[in-house]
Amino acid sequence: MLKLIDGLEAMSRNRDLAVACRQYLTRYPKTPQTADITRRLAYTLEALGEYVPAAEAYKSLWEMQPNANGRDDGYAAVRLYTRSDKREDVAIGCELAEAMFDRLGPSPYTERILWHGFFQYRRFNEWAKANVVGRKMLAKNLPRDAEQKHTLHRYMAENFANQAQYTNAVESYQAARKIRQDDQNVHYYLIERMHNATMSAAQMAPVVDAYMKTYSDRFDRFSRLGYLGYAYLRDGDKIKARQIFQQTMAEHATIHSVASQYISTFGTEPAEIAAAEKGLQDAIKTNKYDAYYLQYLLGFTIYRDR
Repeated sequence: MLKLIDGLEAMSRNRDLAVACRQYLTRYPKTPQTADITRRLAYTLEALGEYVPAAEAYKSLWEMQPNANGRDDGYAAVRLYTRSDKREDVAIGCELAEAMFDRLGPSPYTERILWHGFFQYRRFNEWAKANVVGRKMLAKNLPRDAEQKHTLHRYMAENFANQAQYTNAVESYQAARKIRQDDQNVHYYLIERMHNATMSAAQMAPVVDAYMKTYSDRFDRFSRLGYLGYAYLRDGDKIKARQIFQQTMAEHATIHSVASQYISTFGTEPAEIAAAEKGLQDAIKTNKYDAYYLQYLLGFTIYRDR
């Protein structure tokens, strides 16, 4: 039968070769030639585009040598399992990537395999499993490259946020900023997740102030400022919240309903209503983006309803 397999391989009759290899392995599962025939089956199936069966063959080779000698076979199995569009196939590949890392220990090679598993979990929205992999890397002080570690923290923050674990997301964004502070996207979403986590104004103010100063040319800075106003409101500091909302609506009134929240910080007494009216009028003078909304609130909420 071995001569038949050799002949089919020489003639590139891949489909017949795959059948012959499978027959051999079924009949003779434990011979000196088992590993060689399994390898031929693996690359033949891969050439035929049968990636999951090929992955199974490569996985068998890894299990025969779960060490540095078999790591290329293991990685081939991970790579081919995760080419599938089926969640269950990809899960096998990701679990194999983790098992290889646990078995072989941290190295540039296993780091690459684990990264592959991390991104494949994200591909199928397996946020929690992806972060298990991420934490496994961080526990071994991986990635070694600072920029890659920054990227890992950023992706882990996204994963946490997708599970509504906002405090954990904040911690991951903060870890990313310890590596590099000039990432506008990280800074932007750090503030958003601090808001989602209902953190105090004392915690948020330094981060928001830094964003306002660093990105003074970005219009979206007022959306971050608005979140600080809500933090003061949660803390029960209506006066400070009012000041922040007024500063925000002078540029962007509709964002996060800051103009409506500004009005809500005033009472119903005539002096309070007059103060709210003046604040809206002042904001209308400077707001070039959505002053129409301030005019609407002035006309209906103040003049008509109060």
